[in-house]
Amino acid sequence: MQQIREAARDSSPFIPIAKAMGITGKADLACAPEAGQWMGLSLLDLSTHMMVFGATGTGKTSSILRPTALRIKLLEAMGVKIGALLSDGKGAMVADMRSLLDTVIEPGTKFAPFQGMSAAVVAEAFAQANGSSMSDKDSIWVKGAGTFHLFCLTVLEALVSHEKANKADGELRLGSLEHQVEHILADMEIARRAGRDLAHFQNMLNQKKQSIKETQAFIMSTRQYRWTPTGYNRLKDILSLPVMMAGGVMRANDDAMDIFQFLGYKPSDDQIASRPVSVHPDLRAPGRVLSRAIEYFVVKWPNIHDEARSSYLMNVDEDILGFLKSDLLRGSMIKDEDHGDEAWADTEEGVDVLGVLYGDWLGINLPATQYGHTAKVIAKLIKSKVFNAIRERGQKYGDRWREATGQVSVMDMVDECQDMVSPMEIDLTAVARSLGLFFIYATQTYESLDSVMKSKEAKNRFLNNFLSIAAFRASEETYQYVQSRAGKVKKLRVPTQPQAFMDISRAIDTFDNTIYADPNHPSAHILRDLDRRGSTRLQVVVEGMQPYRGLSKRIPLEEMRDQNYLPVYMGGKYEVTQMLEDWEINDSLSVRGSVILLLNRAGHARIDFAKTQYHSVQDVEDALAVHRAKSQQAA
Repeated sequence: MQQIREAARDSSPFIPIAKAMGITGKADLACAPEAGQWMGLSLLDLSTHMMVFGATGTGKTSSILRPTALRIKLLEAMGVKIGALLSDGKGAMVADMRSLLDTVIEPGTKFAPFQGMSAAVVAEAFAQANGSSMSDKDSIWVKGAGTFHLFCLTVLEALVSHEKANKADGELRLGSLEHQVEHILADMEIARRAGRDLAHFQNMLNQKKQSIKETQAFIMSTRQYRWTPTGYNRLKDILSLPVMMAGGVMRANDDAMDIFQFLGYKPSDDQIASRPVSVHPDLRAPGRVLSRAIEYFVVKWPNIHDEARSSYLMNVDEDILGFLKSDLLRGSMIKDEDHGDEAWADTEEGVDVLGVLYGDWLGINLPATQYGHTAKVIAKLIKSKVFNAIRERGQKYGDRWREATGQVSVMDMVDECQDMVSPMEIDLTAVARSLGLFFIYATQTYESLDSVMKSKEAKNRFLNNFLSIAAFRASEETYQYVQSRAGKVKKLRVPTQPQAFMDISRAIDTFDNTIYADPNHPSAHILRDLDRRGSTRLQVVVEGMQPYRGLSKRIPLEEMRDQNYLPVYMGGKYEVTQMLEDWEINDSLSVRGSVILLLNRAGHARIDFAKTQYHSVQDVEDALAVHRAKSQQAA
């Protein structure tokens, strides 16, 4: 009753998943739905996440992910908006659900990898793409590459903002210089009329004109530093090559020092007083990351052993060079508008992936089979940006983030999640509910997660954050995990009368293997006579009873026992056993489309075997077309 009351209080839309078979209901369990009843989750229930297990071809995408995504998308007709981020370790799901998506990150789309991200977020995304994090203590190479990423990106971020600030300041100075020229010309005219020497004024005028010319050239010049993978790669090539001084001492090269001087590294008091804009703000305040980044490349990096530097840079290059080596990673389209073709490696402004916070549906269609490690890097860059924005709204506004920002909850749906999960998602699953983020993940088997979580304890900690589980036909370890989640219950065991079975086929085979069945036997005529006399008759034999000389015994009618009732047997006992027994799993999941559902419905468990409905790509497109037609008629 408590579950019914809480379900009634839940006013969020209900998402049906599959129809219960009623198998657990036969054991009279409180968590068992009735046979034929729809099992599903409300949007509030989905906030506690859902994991789908299923071997290839069992229907986890076509029977759960695809129809669930469609039903959530159709909630827009009820005024319920949910943002969505769809990705797939193999790329098939996003391509199939294209009709549901507002934006697809794929070749042809104008995408800026670093847009709207800080140096720290980009560096963390690179680490996540390698299945680790910036805090990974197990690998010195991961830590070394992560430190280089963070400090080099910090310098690049400072260069980009500092160059823009200097260009803006140059426009202000240009106006000031033009006013100064006008004053000098006026003073020259006064001096000329007074008959004074004009050489001093002419020198001042020439200096100002030269300053105007240089300032105009700086303003009109192409920006040297851009917040792009190409810009990062160029800076990396400069900062990563120290030079040897006399005596074998290593130091940063001259180009690197010029970059640091441009930022205002170790400024004089006069420079700060006369042109404060020439010094980056983070270098005017102590203890900033930019100061530490410059010190790293000036002092520490040159003195790291050559082999260690090479190992760090190999990991750094693996993250960056994928953008530079592919001619396919480029595009021009933003919301069906052409904004000029450009390689993603050179794009600073492109499609806004943060639209998912306001109800957009975004898909990442970059199959790893075609784009390799770079596909995962791009996915992590996008997710890092979105997840970081979700964290920030929670930190800034708490539970009032909806009213304060106008944003909506976001669904992260991932197929073949074993290829996409990283420490970022593992950490978020425990706290995402309060932030307005929920996960619907699918993987093939329990042990598929070994690639990102080596120990059984780590996998269990991650999976236990998914309060709803669906399992199609999978592996033995998957079944064991599902059984452990369902737990043990008391089931009534009653005695049953075994059904009698006569093995006629075996008896006939036995006859065929005797000499009686051989027409070419020398004594065939004798055997035929014996056969007619009954030597090959079939006798029913019951264990524990003796046949009556192979003959049927006649019983007088008056000696037969009367039975004027139907027997009802009594007995049985309760035994503690698995709620989902091995034979039930093997028997029920052998049929395609059958699934085990362990759902967290209204805070209570609902557990049973269920029958899903297959949804093809065409079914999704047809349902969406009907929905849009109704929306247009209503408008």
